[in-house]
Amino acid sequence: MVIQLAVISRLNIAYGIADITMLSLIAWSLHSDIKNVLILMVFNGVLMSLVSATPLYSPLIGYAAIVGITLFFRKRLWNIPMVLMVILSFIGTIITLGLSMFAINFSEAAIPLGESFTQIILPSAAMNMVIGIPIFLILRDIWLNFYSEEIE
Repeated sequence: MVIQLAVISRLNIAYGIADITMLSLIAWSLHSDIKNVLILMVFNGVLMSLVSATPLYSPLIGYAAIVGITLFFRKRLWNIPMVLMVILSFIGTIITLGLSMFAINFSEAAIPLGESFTQIILPSAAMNMVIGIPIFLILRDIWLNFYSEEIE
């Protein structure tokens, strides 16, 4: 979260920024068991709702949807995790930012849907798809170093 707030939020295209908390959640969901993923999902969702302008339910629902989709695809497409990371980064960005836009429009101020899609969601999705690959590789190495001994 600190890297997200201090570094990544300063790197933007149009008004879109990458969401490395979501990307780390997707990457960890591709490798770890359901118990660890659910703990990480709740922790990331609560932290994201504390530092953003969205209500508590928006990041939690978005991250729960992403974890569900990731676990669904992981069982079916287990042999292509890198491609799955890119696809899920795009889908996850649309889900989380779509829920955030809906929550903000519902509770505070109206944001035009077309403008928010072209200025925020699409640039964020492009950045997430590119940044998702190194995050996937880093978290895969961490998972292999710490959790592969349990499997052996």
